[in-house]
Amino acid sequence: MPPLNALLSMLLVAGDQDAPPVPRFADVTEKSGVTFTCKGGSGRLLILDTMGSGLAVADFDGDGDDDLYLLTGSQLDPYEKGQHAPTNRLYRNDGKLQFTDVTAVSGTGLDGWSFGATAGDYDGDGDLDLFVTRFGADVLLRNDGSLRFTDVTAAAGVGDPRWGSGATFFDYDRDGDLDLYVVNYVDFAERLAKYGGNLDHPDFKNFKQLPQYFHGQPAVLYRNDGPDPKGGDVRFTDVTAAAGVANANGKGLGVVTCDFDEDGDLDLYIANDTTANALYVNQGNGTFDELASAASTWSSPTSTTSPTRTTATAATSSSRTRRSGAGSSSRRCGRSAGRASRPTSTTTATSTSSSRTAT
Repeated sequence: MPPLNALLSMLLVAGDQDAPPVPRFADVTEKSGVTFTCKGGSGRLLILDTMGSGLAVADFDGDGDDDLYLLTGSQLDPYEKGQHAPTNRLYRNDGKLQFTDVTAVSGTGLDGWSFGATAGDYDGDGDLDLFVTRFGADVLLRNDGSLRFTDVTAAAGVGDPRWGSGATFFDYDRDGDLDLYVVNYVDFAERLAKYGGNLDHPDFKNFKQLPQYFHGQPAVLYRNDGPDPKGGDVRFTDVTAAAGVANANGKGLGVVTCDFDEDGDLDLYIANDTTANALYVNQGNGTFDELASAASTWSSPTSTTSPTRTTATAATSSSRTRRSGAGSSSRRCGRSAGRASRPTSTTTATSTSSSRTAT
């Protein structure tokens, strides 16, 4: 054996002696009661078809263990007679890796295209609410307790009709309640409308799959203004322009919040598809400075723009954020909803994002 190989072998053996044991996993899906398949697409390989949906993992009933909210896709063609559109599913954790499907009674069975989900107690009542990013209007589901949810999207003012991909609850202004940041993806609907909705139009086929042939859509920052003084639900206000966090050309996939500069407030890092990622540093006065170009992260090598060196890596998955203590202290980092491999506060849990399959 060559000397270098022998040395490497000895180093590997020595390293193995000190290494922690490798965790072992067993597939318990069938025994767990989780019987779910994410569905979507009509075989055309549209960019919608090549996207996968995500999930949220959070303790929605407050019993100390994490439940599952699983997202699904859809199709743009009409369903045949007798077929039903698939829906998102909520599984209650009954302990010992046993789950029960409670979708029907919970009010969470959304159909259509869902891509990411994030959980947070935005109304401060002690239980975790759900925000779902979608192709079409996003949805905010208020947790009313006992695993019952109410769609309050219209009342809250957060039903952005664009293609939402990732989101996170976080207290950007440190006023004690959770605000909401949503990243959007590409202008698929607008582009399809140019061809009268014809999915098989020859010109549409040329760019139907790859993100570089679409325009990006800007993100949205919603400020939590609390309940209506006259009574009613919590309202949010779009403060994107004033805050300077539009990510206008981003084609956003996921977002993570963290106090990167350790000044006591939460910053935003956004993973974009085929365009440079973005780092927005919270100035503590309601505005952010975009520092990605100076921070040293690489944009995608397939980007249609010149690669920009901009620091952190693309974030994956989604997160849960509790209201208590949100936005306080430094170096609190978590994960948020968004497309995987492209994705806070006091406590975080997992929740994931959607991902685009390779074709």
